[in-house]
Amino acid sequence: MILSISSLALVRAYLSQHQQAAFNLAVYQYLFLSASFQRSCDPSEIAYWVNFTCEKLGLLDKLSRYANTLSGGEWQRVRIAGIVLQVIPALNPQAKILILDEPAVGLDPSQEVQLFNFIHWIAKQGISVLMSNHDLNRALSDADKVLMLKKGNLKYFGTPEEIMTPEHLETIFNANSETLVNQRIGNHFGDFGIPGDNVIPDAINKNAWECVA
Repeated sequence: MILSISSLALVRAYLSQHQQAAFNLAVYQYLFLSASFQRSCDPSEIAYWVNFTCEKLGLLDKLSRYANTLSGGEWQRVRIAGIVLQVIPALNPQAKILILDEPAVGLDPSQEVQLFNFIHWIAKQGISVLMSNHDLNRALSDADKVLMLKKGNLKYFGTPEEIMTPEHLETIFNANSETLVNQRIGNHFGDFGIPGDNVIPDAINKNAWECVA
């Protein structure tokens, strides 16, 4: 069955990698607009979920700020909050999937931890999360399934343990796996026979589908 654009809008939400603010709105205005497409929702319920989302992403002190006064990382988190509000089941019971293109771009380490904790929460609400991500360590530690691309084509698909092997990484990135580990990964890969000691540990659990390209 082919869904119309309006029907798709109720089923999925998509975060592009980069997007400028179309209008210089205050953050709370931007977020209310993001959530208010569900006209049946009470404004007080929307306000609750706006505050909830901003608390999870460290944005409560930014609600009165205008888009053109935000840093790149702040605007990225506002965009993420707006997209997530479109698929929170309490506001949109028809939501099924959240698509994120490099959502951690521009975030510092603590903000990235907040983001992935929140993604974990979203997945627990029954929303499938499809994410493109070049952070191999994050893909290994968080993803339920990993899809690896080479030149835009599907090369490997499966669990991280099955496909994120030294041989596959060398095929995808045209580089020695030990070099990749030392520069980009860390000792999560020690569990799979790949050396590395540069990872910063965190408390994120597996929660989403991720694409590694």
